[in-house]
Amino acid sequence: MSAIVIKMDAYDFVQLTEQRRTWVTWAGASEPDRYEPIRDGDPAPSMHWKYAYWIGLDWASVLLCRAYLESERQPYQIIVDNSLPPGGYVVLTNWCDAEFTHTCAAQ
Repeated sequence: MSAIVIKMDAYDFVQLTEQRRTWVTWAGASEPDRYEPIRDGDPAPSMHWKYAYWIGLDWASVLLCRAYLESERQPYQIIVDNSLPPGGYVVLTNWCDAEFTHTCAAQ
């Protein structure tokens, strides 16, 4: 298998997302069953994460966000948002880059 190298920073990560929110506040106000694991057998969405980044339906963006967080040694969980429209993927993490901390803290 061939490997490619993509250089990303925190700004690039945020540009791949459609929106971000404080997870506990957002998930607590949502309807039950709105969020679920990507695959059967994966853990249910956890409430211990601080932030949620909506990626939309682009799996390539999910892969890039996941790779960025792994390169930063940041834990995360990828889940599905079943809301209609548009639904999509959500990255849950405690990571919030210093450049964007004021935005994360305000939400």
